[in-house]
Order: sequence, then C-alpha cells, then structure tokens
Amino acid sequence: MSSFCFPKVLRRMDYASRLSARDYLSLTLSAEEAQNLVRRYYREMTKGVAYDRECAQAWNRSSADVLTAENVKNANRIHARLGLKKCAPILNVPLPGLPRVPQQAELFDSTAHDASAAAALACLDNCPGIEAANATKLLHQKRPRCFPILDQFVRRALGMPYVKRAGEAGYRALLDQYRSFLRVQDNAHVFQGLYAWTLAHVHTPWGAPSRVRVLDILAWGLIVYRDPFKRRG
Repeated sequence: MSSFCFPKVLRRMDYASRLSARDYLSLTLSAEEAQNLVRRYYREMTKGVAYDRECAQAWNRSSADVLTAENVKNANRIHARLGLKKCAPILNVPLPGLPRVPQQAELFDSTAHDASAAAALACLDNCPGIEAANATKLLHQKRPRCFPILDQFVRRALGMPYVKRAGEAGYRALLDQYRSFLRVQDNAHVFQGLYAWTLAHVHTPWGAPSRVRVLDILAWGLIVYRDPFKRRG
C-alpha cells in the first residue's frame, strides 16, 4: 500500500524566522493509517460534522457571496470563538473577490481563482480578531471546494508557519503551498485513493465532502490523533 509523505511537519506554530531545524519533521503515513484518521474524525468529531452539514443547508447556499450571523455561529462550532459584534463589518455586505470565485471552483484543479480567493481572505484578515484560521472557517462555508480550513493543526501538518501581514500576495502563496502537498512524491495518487475510499465509506446525507475538506481532516488528524512529536519525547 502506498504512503503519504509529509515533508515538513511543524513541532509548533510560529513565524518561520523563529523556527529551527529541530522544529521540523519529515514523516510518512500509510494509506491505511490515513483511512483510519478520516474514519475516526467522522466518528468522533460531532461538532466538525455538524459544521459540514450546515454548510450544505439552504440558509447558507442562498447567500453564496455574503457572510451572515449564521456563518459566524457555524464557524464557532469548530472553535472560531468569534463574536457577532466584532464581525459586524464583514456581515451582510459584498466581500471583495468572493463573487469572482465560482461556487464549483476546485482548488486542486486550477490556480485561476487564487487571486480572487486571496482578496476575500485578506479582506477578512483586516477585521480585528480574524486571521487565517477564522477567515478560512468562514469562507470554507461559501466555497468548500476552494477554501481549505487553515487552523494551526492543518498548518503544522503541511509545514505552513505564520506569515506577518500576509495580505493578498501572502494568501495566494498559502493557497499554493496547501495545493503543493499533492505535488510531493506520490501524494496525488495516494490522495486520489483516499478520496475514493472516503466517498465509498463515509456517508453524509447532505452530500460528499470536497477534496479540500478531506485533506483538511487528514492533516488535522495527523497532529491531533497521531502527534508525531510527542512520540519522540
């Protein structure tokens, strides 16, 4: 059975300038282990599953280009910890870039919409209290095939340190860095198999998870469930 290669797993989240060689680890994960991580997530993470279910509901789909209070509440299911008052400037208003990202846009298929997606992310990042993790927890609801959820666990697994004042250029780089995981060794082929396995074995009545969501879950599970650094003391 083939394996995933995670070339630069982070021991901790920090800025790249503050990290040393000992803060990085290269590891492999078998396809079978990956399946177990995804299976465990869907079995145990009820709030994460509820978040995914709400993304598919009519209240969210009916406002495809606008964030609402319900989107904030849904993001809080997965530990966004956002207050409605703080988010008021970005609610119920057009978001730069988002309308230019087609609802079916796939992050792994094209870079054509990276600039527009980055503009939407940078807009949210300019709102106090919202950074990459919370911005993506909000925007993933609107374009689940395009916006990954870049929380600290996913970023650690994929070797994506913090970036000061990312801006649009920084977010374009983050999106491509996320995409680049499938360019490592045999990862694209192994992921294709994992995604097919997920569609066959994970049954969600509201629809199949996107490829981006499955990679999120895999990367998150690598850190949360497997904790490769803890094993090394």
